[in-house]
Amino acid sequence: MIRKINFALSALIVAYGLGAQYSNAGTPVNSITIEDTNVSGGGFQSDITITDDGLTLYSSADVSGVFKSTNGGLSYRRVSEGLRSPQVASLAITPDNDQILYIGTGNQGGSGGLFRSTDGGDTWALSDDGLDAQFSGNHSRSSDPVPDGHPRSNGDLIVVDVGSNPNTHTDDIVIVGTYQDGVMLFTQGGDQFASAVNTSGFVRSVAHHPALPNTAYAAIQFADRTKNGIYKIDYTDLSAPTSTLEYATERPEGLTVLGSGRVYGAIGSAGIVRFNGSTWRVVGEGVLAIGEDGEGGEPNRQWTSVTGYFRDSNSSDVVYAGVNNLGPEYSSIWRTTDGGNTWTPLVDVDNNVTDQVHGQSYDWWFRINGFVQAGLGRRNSVVSSIEVARGNFPNGVLDDVIYVSGRGGIWKSQDGGGLWEPAVFNMQATSNRDVAVNPNDPTQVVLGNTDYTVLQTGTRFEGSDVGRDRQSGTESRGHDVIFDVVSNELIMGAGDRDRNNPGGGEVYRKSADRVGNPSNSGWDILNLQDATNDNNGRVRAVGYGYHDGSSSTSQTILAVVEGEPENRGTPEGVYRYHNGSWTQSEGISIRDTLRSSFVWPDSENSGVVYLLDLLEGLYRSDDGGQSWTNIWPSMSFNNADFFSAGYITADDDDPTTLYVSVQGRSGSPIGTNFRVYRLTGADIGIFGDPTTGSSSRITDITQHSGNTLIRRPGPLVFGPDGNLWLTEQQNSSNSVTAGLFVMENPRTDTSFKDVTTNEYRNIAIRPSGIDVSSDGYVYVSQFGAGLVKAEINASTNA
Repeated sequence: MIRKINFALSALIVAYGLGAQYSNAGTPVNSITIEDTNVSGGGFQSDITITDDGLTLYSSADVSGVFKSTNGGLSYRRVSEGLRSPQVASLAITPDNDQILYIGTGNQGGSGGLFRSTDGGDTWALSDDGLDAQFSGNHSRSSDPVPDGHPRSNGDLIVVDVGSNPNTHTDDIVIVGTYQDGVMLFTQGGDQFASAVNTSGFVRSVAHHPALPNTAYAAIQFADRTKNGIYKIDYTDLSAPTSTLEYATERPEGLTVLGSGRVYGAIGSAGIVRFNGSTWRVVGEGVLAIGEDGEGGEPNRQWTSVTGYFRDSNSSDVVYAGVNNLGPEYSSIWRTTDGGNTWTPLVDVDNNVTDQVHGQSYDWWFRINGFVQAGLGRRNSVVSSIEVARGNFPNGVLDDVIYVSGRGGIWKSQDGGGLWEPAVFNMQATSNRDVAVNPNDPTQVVLGNTDYTVLQTGTRFEGSDVGRDRQSGTESRGHDVIFDVVSNELIMGAGDRDRNNPGGGEVYRKSADRVGNPSNSGWDILNLQDATNDNNGRVRAVGYGYHDGSSSTSQTILAVVEGEPENRGTPEGVYRYHNGSWTQSEGISIRDTLRSSFVWPDSENSGVVYLLDLLEGLYRSDDGGQSWTNIWPSMSFNNADFFSAGYITADDDDPTTLYVSVQGRSGSPIGTNFRVYRLTGADIGIFGDPTTGSSSRITDITQHSGNTLIRRPGPLVFGPDGNLWLTEQQNSSNSVTAGLFVMENPRTDTSFKDVTTNEYRNIAIRPSGIDVSSDGYVYVSQFGAGLVKAEINASTNA
């Protein structure tokens, strides 16, 4: 939260005189303008699809939806409007109409489907029978018979066999490889389910080329590994297609069919296999694969992806193959121009891979400060997908444009693999938690982040000034971040990346002047783990103030520590750091919670602090966090969806009024509905049932301009000028789009002003935190979907 100091004080004096206690009206807002940031990449890019000229490309990510570039990867924008899930497994461009696209979404075979766009990805809609096809755009289940981890169950899983009319999708056949239900065939561009084969199979890729009509190939894995292999599917009769195991292999992965009619398959550590129309043969033995005699190859390489084209000028295949490096540094991409008899490595990290972002003048923070070994050709690089745009020279390959996606984001070569550079600018795939702006320096912004702990900038996330900053040895998830405006410090609560096993929750403190300079040093460890139980630990929220329980004093830090589930062990609760030691607060214990948030409005004089915890409820402390009271005992919150709701805020100048954005739990006074409430007299009151009107101090403000209900409210925050900002979270399955709202008179208004733009709506799909700077910017952090930065345009008639 922003702490208002001189700005707020002067505003009070001007508006109300010295005797006024609290501010009322904020600055009138006219509109917002979305600005680019350089929180680029950082996630896993699962699939990349390009047009023939290589200028338009689409990239899907495991938690971030779809990104589109129309300038050859120089910059991207998110195009996910209408998708029910941001977990995307595959994307396909219709060969005869690049405005008609198909996408497969979902999580471990559920919560997704087959979607179609007819406007180049600007909007998406579920095809009529699209729910029949389910994908996994993220980790596979550990019990499933596919390799856990990257490249997961995604890649080239959709192909389109076009009809005679390029202006419509209604005569197209869409062939889909699902997560656990085999290969499905749809007519009418995905609207009509026709049939399915290998219905117990986990499909790794599908491939088709018009040179082989009514034929597709699929790489499929099964619970019974003896069935694993490359299958030929004949769909001459769409109602009764046939599937034949053509090549048995333990780890079939990527496939491509070229204009020559030849088929190439990536088959894990066994290398690349080729079908010449009559026989299958592993090619490149001793170079790409382990030979029959056990010699050659490298068992730490897993071949995952393959693509190419038929060069009719000399009747040869040009094939590119990609590999996961599971240990040593090695070339991630290889090429053959003679059908696989000889292969050339195209990646040498010491000589032809640069970390300078394609089209920019600086190195990529993810490769430098994030995962050093995740870049192309390095020890932990992963290749999920390769695409190539053929060059103009009929017999040459040195002008081929190659794109590679995987754990290292997207890499591009414009000269047939001679030089590689990351093509990730504004491709935001970071999984952010909270966001905080330093009130003492509004250009300094930090993000609590999964994988990188803290991402920081001193230039509003512009240009090259983006980096990772964390105490060496900290757990990888930064759950909450806040700037202490008095001490000019950043306070960060961290915890184990996924579960509390064996704990790992801690609070760290660092001078704001040293954040990012240099990174990874200067952190003060507050030793919270010494005060908590061994198996507990994730710090869900941090707060600070200057109150010892009875009066203003030196710094006090509060931390919500999550305990174990009810059936596993001991609970935890709120811990209070004062004068160099931690003590556990009274009145609240916390087990397996999904979100907590503090607000300490005046930070010192009153000692009033509020805490909303999705498991326990809404609490207040009157003594600077030493003891807690449930002030809304009739209310319970949904603890099942981390980012649905569960946020509180207050004006820094007014500890008496609290604003909450919540979703109720089944059986609560509001059922499972979403609401935003203003609670007046919160510093002294105990609240009742808002649905029966038993508390006149609870006001429902879940409306925006025109009394329209805000259906899925999310994070909210006060800006330094007194405006109250609120996000709305996308829920495509219920036709809820993302939104951004502002309330200029939060102490008296009953509805927000809608300042959402189409650009904002398309990118702000999963807000997880919000903060506002004194120099006129709104920052919305997102889980898996990067950071939205919007400049505030004040009304001209203000």
